[in-house]
Amino acid sequence: MLNDNKAALWGRGALLWALMVRDFRGKYVASIMGIFWSVVNPLLLLAVFTFVFTAIFRIRLGTEPGFAHNALYIFCGVLPWIAFQESIQRSTTILIEQKNLVTRVRFPTGVLPASVVGSSLLGMLIGMCVLLAVVITVTGRMPLTALFIPILILFQAAFTLGLAWLTSSVNVFFRDLQQLVPVGLLVWMYGTPIFYSPSMVPERLNMGPFEINNVHLFLFLNPLHHLVACYRAVLLEGALPRLFNLSLLAVFCLTSLAVGGAVFSRGKKKFADVL
Repeated sequence: MLNDNKAALWGRGALLWALMVRDFRGKYVASIMGIFWSVVNPLLLLAVFTFVFTAIFRIRLGTEPGFAHNALYIFCGVLPWIAFQESIQRSTTILIEQKNLVTRVRFPTGVLPASVVGSSLLGMLIGMCVLLAVVITVTGRMPLTALFIPILILFQAAFTLGLAWLTSSVNVFFRDLQQLVPVGLLVWMYGTPIFYSPSMVPERLNMGPFEINNVHLFLFLNPLHHLVACYRAVLLEGALPRLFNLSLLAVFCLTSLAVGGAVFSRGKKKFADVL
């Protein structure tokens, strides 16, 4: 029985890897630059946001002054965010796009959202190599705490996978979700300290007739805030992630996997009928 379970897990692992590679290659089919777009896209986005927030708004980010350090600060947030955003946006519709596979009786549908998440993380790994090179160029050193990055990527993968299972399964039954997800991600991006530091967030916001108290509570409840803070700690500060951030991130990951997995398992029995 144990050997059968191992064989089944290995079979799904091999299938997952094949789907990940196919999805990753498919994004760059017929493009001249190929996988180099996985580096160019975040760099272009980084250049735009760094120029806007540093040159125009003259915001100082992090502990070190200067354009290069501001760019590094933003890069540590932009890179994981792009992978997260792409994973959720694409996994939301993956079951509908691959309905010919979903309607097969013995096909493990759970690997489809997982393959999208894995494909996005592959692109992020390439960008991470660029980020590490920039860190060495700007700071003149590579902190030993960068060895903690694989653990942070596992946290990111776990949280993203749970959410991908959730959105992909719900979207099968409520197609309006695929229209709401991009809007929700846009709000989420600006609610995450990517282009600004958490210290710049006031306790209270007064927006005309509306007033929001205890704004920091939104940061506390934002998993991406804790994830980005951990990346910045190990890469820019040369420090281990704060136990507070890691603990909350672990709770968010377990909750995401539990809820997303439960919803997906409950819904997959009816996927074929709806699709």
